[in-house]
Amino acid sequence: MRYFLRTIRIAIERLFRRLTGKPHQYFRIGRCRRCGSCCRDVALTVGGRKLTTQEEYESLVSEDERYRIFVQKGVDRDGALLFTCRRLDDGNRCTVYSDRPQVCIDYPDPDLIRCGTDVIEGCGFFLVSPHDFHSVLKEEMKRIR
Repeated sequence: MRYFLRTIRIAIERLFRRLTGKPHQYFRIGRCRRCGSCCRDVALTVGGRKLTTQEEYESLVSEDERYRIFVQKGVDRDGALLFTCRRLDDGNRCTVYSDRPQVCIDYPDPDLIRCGTDVIEGCGFFLVSPHDFHSVLKEEMKRIR
């Protein structure tokens, strides 16, 4: 079911972009629950797409050494690399909080949603849209008629 919803969301995102000529906007609301899940299943992105090779990861690290805190733990169903952070302690606290990478500061980043990654289940953050998709579609249909 989760995969189906993600597929629908990506299709809506593409349609929105095609109709309006700009990416769908999302905003982060909520607060961290300190569960540490976002530190255990990390999908890193570059240029709006998830990393799929070790070479891409090494390139990212060469630009910012702080990304070396991530260790590859596997791949997701789309073939993207999944990482875990080696700086999370047993109490789900970040041991390098004041010097953590931008991906940690921004989680959940709306760019992750655009490239097909969901907010981790149980996370206290949510990504919401200020746009009512049906209103945008209705206006665009009027415009192209």
